[in-house]
Amino acid sequence: MRREAVFVEGGFTPAEIASAVRSAGAAKVFPAHVGGPRFIRSLTAVLPGALLIPTGGIRLGAVRAWLDAGAAAVGIGAGLPDDPGELAAVFAASTGWGERGGARADAGCGAGR
Repeated sequence: MRREAVFVEGGFTPAEIASAVRSAGAAKVFPAHVGGPRFIRSLTAVLPGALLIPTGGIRLGAVRAWLDAGAAAVGIGAGLPDDPGELAAVFAASTGWGERGGARADAGCGAGR
């Protein structure tokens, strides 16, 4: 069985993140909880157009704050509900996604982990 995966280079320091952005246009920011959404906002100011993906220590209920700060996406691993329906509901409530008609339990937001 063939499996595909996406590798996103990244780092924590502005120099590491800028290097990853120069290489691929995107960078994973880890551990993001240390700098918080304000760190992402600061990075986007000096790296316009960069796709920043904060990961590490981010709770599902805080996703909206990260996206509002300029994150292109957010990586979450800990604290996710096991029930796909509950996960979709919490995701929709924290991001406003359901208001746009997009939140589904099977939409790739952790269902079937």
